[in-house]
Amino acid sequence: MIFYLCVPGHLRRNPFDLMIAISTDGANTWTRHLVAHLGQHDLRNLFAQATVDNAGNLYYVWSQTQGPGTDANGNLVGEQDVYYSFSQDGGLTWSTPFNVTPETGDGAIMPWAVAGDAGRLDLVFYKANTGQNSNDSTNPSIWNVFLAQSLNALSATSSFKVMQISNRSNHAGQICTSGLACTTGGNRNLLDFFTVDVDHLGAAVVLWADDNNRRHITRNLLSRQLSGPGVFANQDIGLVNAWGISKNAASDAAGDVFDGQGVAKGACPGMDLLGTRASVSGTLLTISLTLNSAPTDSAATSCSTNLAATGGIWGAEFWAARVDGTTDNFYVAYRDNPLDGLPDPRDDAP
Repeated sequence: MIFYLCVPGHLRRNPFDLMIAISTDGANTWTRHLVAHLGQHDLRNLFAQATVDNAGNLYYVWSQTQGPGTDANGNLVGEQDVYYSFSQDGGLTWSTPFNVTPETGDGAIMPWAVAGDAGRLDLVFYKANTGQNSNDSTNPSIWNVFLAQSLNALSATSSFKVMQISNRSNHAGQICTSGLACTTGGNRNLLDFFTVDVDHLGAAVVLWADDNNRRHITRNLLSRQLSGPGVFANQDIGLVNAWGISKNAASDAAGDVFDGQGVAKGACPGMDLLGTRASVSGTLLTISLTLNSAPTDSAATSCSTNLAATGGIWGAEFWAARVDGTTDNFYVAYRDNPLDGLPDPRDDAP
């Protein structure tokens, strides 16, 4: 068994080299081989990654800065572009690096790749609508998720079909790519949750991080390829754009009520949630809550003790994609509060 290990290397922070370590004795000993000499082009843009196709050819992907100018450490700043190189002799020698995102004004970071049959490669990355370096604290970029596919990735004149697969922006502003070394205030909301794999048909399945919601809470989103060529030759991809919902219910232990001050209240009548269920029919979403008794303003008031509540609200918050990206957090609720001056009781669905 042969093992490969990506080794991004540098001396005095630059010049930068890309190396690969190879072991042919079960990882007991290793030899290092040069993939590409990058000079001043900083490659700390997450990730440097290698993948292998079914014929044993290797592919190495990374993101590097283009300049112009340098920072205090002498490293090039400015736009970041995604590159790859391939090896047809087990990693001993490598092709000239190929720029997958050569256009200006569209920085690209965090590449990840998966190969299938010989020369067929899927490559994903985050791509911005500006060329400003992602680590710049003033970066105004809007980011989206892209997939680049090549069916001739072993050619010196390889070509890629590049397409956006996120239906809306997954992040706005700075993305710090120094990992745990990100300084205070460096935005690392997306962390490292980004990868691509393929199913048995060779169709791409992409998982990425998204914090484009009102609370900027990071969530993992997934998308799969439905049609078109995949990384397996002579294999048609024709999938259905439907996701079955199952086990869309949850239960909760009895007697675990707490008031707004964190004081345990046991099993207050009408306030103890025992379970919840969600169902969707067309555009209608129905949320069902199971309580230990009927919800009323008097039940909520008696359970509040020192909070002097005048009623109660029972509901559920849920997340749903929104095209304009203004908010992804919604809730549906039943409110019973006679002192709020509103029709009472009433249903809420903002």
